[in-house]
This record gives sequence, structure tokens and C-alpha cells, in this order.
Amino acid sequence: MDNYSKYGIIWKCPLHSVKKSILNGSIFSDSKIGISKMLNLFYCWSHEYSCKHTMMECSVSDKTVTSVFSLLRNACFQLVYNKEKEQIGGPGYTIEVDETLMSRRKYNRG
Repeated sequence: MDNYSKYGIIWKCPLHSVKKSILNGSIFSDSKIGISKMLNLFYCWSHEYSCKHTMMECSVSDKTVTSVFSLLRNACFQLVYNKEKEQIGGPGYTIEVDETLMSRRKYNRG
């Protein structure tokens, strides 16, 4: 079975006769494991399972768990980093920053 029809659905451009996998451009595109196993790994990552527990739960190697968890961390970082920065306040609002440091004195001194 070719890569395009691996899951039974392909995208085909009628003008250019170009075929694309439904996974093209997604986080699943370069995966060598199935979508269901990837989704299980996503579930384990989102519930903060340890790598060892995830290995046992999903029956995959430690390298697979590490690479998928790293992939998900990087995807989240890119999402947050590329998000447009929102300005605090707005027209008619005054924002004040308090620079007070509240802490305990060390050794009852200072």
C-alpha cells in the first residue's frame, strides 16, 4: 500500500493531478507509528505521565516516548511564542506596576 492511501483517504487536486496524504503537513506526517498509538502518547503527555509509565502503557521504546514528548513540547512552545502579544489595559486605563518585594529576612537580620 502506498503512503497516500495508507488510511484510505487522499487529497487530490483535479487541476494538477497532485495527490497528498491526509496527514501531509500535520504532526503525524513523519510518524512511523500508527495514529492510534500517537494519540495514546498524546494522552499520556497531556496527563503528565512519566516516560517509564508511558513506555509500559503504550508499548513503545524510550526513544519513541522521548521524541514524541519533545515534539509536543516544541509544538506548544511555538504556539505560545508566535501568539500575538496583547497589550494590558487600553484607552482610558492606567496601569500601575508595584515593585515591592515581599520576603522574609534571612537569619532575622536586615
